[in-house]
Amino acid sequence: MSQRHCTHIFGLFSVGVAAIISLATVACESVDRSADSTSTAWVTRDDQRATVIVKGMVKGAIGPVTMDYVKRVLQEAKQVNAQCVILSMDTPGGLDASMRSIIKEILSSPIPVVIFVYPSGARAASAGAIISLASHVVAMAPSTNIGAAHPVPLGQGQMDEEM
Repeated sequence: MSQRHCTHIFGLFSVGVAAIISLATVACESVDRSADSTSTAWVTRDDQRATVIVKGMVKGAIGPVTMDYVKRVLQEAKQVNAQCVILSMDTPGGLDASMRSIIKEILSSPIPVVIFVYPSGARAASAGAIISLASHVVAMAPSTNIGAAHPVPLGQGQMDEEM
């Protein structure tokens, strides 16, 4: 991890992850969920100020469209010199290739990425859980869950339930 990355992450924590999660909740509730929506908000603690970009929720299966969307969010964050990106997430998982591409984008991002599993009842399952592991900070709204990477049966047959 580069010196710049560490500085950004420690700056993020100095602003306060709880304050950022609180802001993310408010911003996610008010942001337009359309594909082109952008909401820029500020968190202030003492004399420090962090610019946070909150984009519409990554919702549904992870695929090529989601991959392109995340790339655009991170590019826009660089253009406006954001200090943090919050991606709210509610996904059952998705394609391996898209997941790997998103992970590469997050790992190479000069801006810390927060995955916020939101709203209540949301999940970051399978590919979403692995993407979350690649982010700099993972936060979860109440009554959300993460994980559940499991085999999925294909076709008409059912899986054997052996213990």
